[in-house]
Amino acid sequence: ANALAAARPAVRLRVEGVSARAAEFLRCPHLGAVTGVSVYASPRWVGGTPPLPPTDAELIAGTKRLTGLEELDLEGCGVTDAFCELFGEFDLPALTSLDLSQNLLTDVGVANLLRTHHPRRLRKLILGGNDITDEGAVALARDWPTGAGDRLETLNLRFTDVGPLGQRALLDRFGGRVDLF
Repeated sequence: ANALAAARPAVRLRVEGVSARAAEFLRCPHLGAVTGVSVYASPRWVGGTPPLPPTDAELIAGTKRLTGLEELDLEGCGVTDAFCELFGEFDLPALTSLDLSQNLLTDVGVANLLRTHHPRRLRKLILGGNDITDEGAVALARDWPTGAGDRLETLNLRFTDVGPLGQRALLDRFGGRVDLF
């Protein structure tokens, strides 16, 4: 970890498939070297007792060590609206890309995410494949940061239940930065 931190140019370290051992991963003292994490949903565990998932306290403590994390991919990991509320407790000062696609998010999860500090940093947000409707789309358009706080380059809401009202609100607010189809 020290050699990686001292390397020039800086090393980009991406960790993939950590869901089966997420609690152990989050206890690692060297998480500051990690710039990307792709969790992936756990396959059916084979061979003995499956490891326990991390507790909320372990998640919060672990994310405090992920100071260099720029990209977090939680596609298909069973992320719920409640997780989006807890996500506000994660500092993640370098996070610019968040993939929450193919999960269990609804308009409530969108509202929970919008109440966190993360939208002010995000350049890429993928919410496709969730049960998000016009209500969530309108909230994104209305409550996303404006001015210098709006760094968003890509917003993906493909394969959601956003109808014409939400589509119009998103297109009016984000223009070509939003992917709806």
